Amino acid sequence: MEDHGDQMDIGAELLKMVVKDLHPMHFVEEAGFRAFLKALNPVHRVPYNTSSAHTELKKLYENKKIEVKKALDRANSVVLTAEMWHRSSENYLTLSCHYIDKTWVRKSFVLETTRLMEGHDADSVVGSAANRWGIRNKISVLVSNKEKEAFQKNGWYVIPCFAHILDTTFESAAKSVWRDQWNELLKKCSNIVDYISGNQEIAQKFKKRCQEKSDWVEYPLRWSMDDKWPVILNMLEWISKQSTSIQAVLDECKSKLGITPVDKTKIIDALGTLRLFRNAVQELGEDYHPISEIIPLLIRMHGKLTEDRSELRVEIAKKCERHIFDMKQSNWMTFSTILDPRFQIGQFADQPEIKKAAIVKEMKKPGTTGSGEGALVPKPDLRSVLERYLGQGPLPKEKNPLEFWKDQKNLTVLAPLAHKYLTVVSTALPLERAFRPEIYRRQNMKRACLEPETIDMMLFLQGNLTSG
Repeated sequence: MEDHGDQMDIGAELLKMVVKDLHPMHFVEEAGFRAFLKALNPVHRVPYNTSSAHTELKKLYENKKIEVKKALDRANSVVLTAEMWHRSSENYLTLSCHYIDKTWVRKSFVLETTRLMEGHDADSVVGSAANRWGIRNKISVLVSNKEKEAFQKNGWYVIPCFAHILDTTFESAAKSVWRDQWNELLKKCSNIVDYISGNQEIAQKFKKRCQEKSDWVEYPLRWSMDDKWPVILNMLEWISKQSTSIQAVLDECKSKLGITPVDKTKIIDALGTLRLFRNAVQELGEDYHPISEIIPLLIRMHGKLTEDRSELRVEIAKKCERHIFDMKQSNWMTFSTILDPRFQIGQFADQPEIKKAAIVKEMKKPGTTGSGEGALVPKPDLRSVLERYLGQGPLPKEKNPLEFWKDQKNLTVLAPLAHKYLTVVSTALPLERAFRPEIYRRQNMKRACLEPETIDMMLFLQGNLTSG
């Protein structure tokens, strides 16, 4: 006899799979999937068709919306992230929300995904969403992977996504140094990848040559004009590692394509810089991280860049200096870095007293100080509280700054500031998608297959079924 309990479990797990992997609704009726499920267990039947799966997911969506709304009602302040992305000729905006709860745990929720129709600017879309979720008055900062000018009307402080900063820094530096030759080189490399991988006979010749030399590497992600630096690094590494075999196959096939000595010099120069980028962001890990990590990371990158005097590195080092200078003028960037116990005041050795005075001034603002110690410490002694924190010295880099503040009993005057400034995240999308192109591409391909009317619901559920 069929076990109805097991049948219900299969239904629930099937819905989770559809959401997690962003399958279109009709996936549950696909013959191949049904045959696979039957092979696993002939007793069980697929509990849904397209219509019933949509109905159940709609219920799940409505219930989860209530949960997220209740969670946001409990938050005192929140940070928004706006990820702009596109599929085909359509532009979309996915809005997410972040806060630190009373137990010093970071919470992140996807709120809405909206197609940006002609005449609908991103700022208005975000403002309307903030009203619907009842959080407009709780927002101080918005982080976006597009230019700040796209989000000016709502009066929030706009911070560019760190991934976007690195993308534009490298792209503008490469174009400044090499002008049009840079895009021409990328197009040439992309054409070589397509020429070899797109013809089965040529691909077999190439693979055989590589295997003989023991330098076979899987084909890179295909580059397009709007791709980010991790994709460019992926493609250039493939070209560089197998350049001898590539040229031999191109010559054998009498192709006009090829990499010149000048091209090789540019590729080597670009690879050295992009690998430095990759090594830097690998320190960040996954999910969302606070903006406190950006200034220290850029300072370390700048140090590495100045070890080599190539024209590209010199140009990028100049741009890093500019970013560091601008960020040090921002209280959001400065205070978050100082109040992260892994970094403290060490990043501001050129002006420590100015930064300390600015934090003390912030501590004196009404409603800023915490309870407990705050009732016992007179205002003039706030500086001594800050010095007590700084006197503990920086934590190891692998430590969690939120755990540090959770355990502090003698710094309750300073804790509300740490809570406020460490809430702001560094990227508009999770780090693994921001810096790992294979994950970003996979997500985009799946989003592209969703029905337009289900994109919002599916991305909301995908982002929130394991949140909260």
